[in-house]
Amino acid sequence: MSELSELKYELKDKKEFPIKLSWKQICVVAPILISIIGTSFGLGMKTQNGINQVEFIKKERDLQKQISVIDEKNIELSRYNKELQEDCLYFKNRYQVTADRLKSAEETISNFGEHR
Repeated sequence: MSELSELKYELKDKKEFPIKLSWKQICVVAPILISIIGTSFGLGMKTQNGINQVEFIKKERDLQKQISVIDEKNIELSRYNKELQEDCLYFKNRYQVTADRLKSAEETISNFGEHR
């Protein structure tokens, strides 16, 4: 009967604590589990950091493309502005020459009228 009671006790004990570990086993397994969990967090952080760097590089390239497009537009507008300034100077000089000719023609006409 004692064997039966011992078996019942062991069965009850195993139901409550299905795995029995000694302190030595716990001292070996616990640091291993902690290091595995810590390593997985560290690798996850490194992976996330790598993903962030890739996204940053993509954004940087996009911004560099936008800057180059803006620079090209700026250069084009600068050329157009310079051409307009040259055209303005040309027409100003042309107007001045025409105005001088007109004055000389008026003087000639007024001088012609005085000589009569």
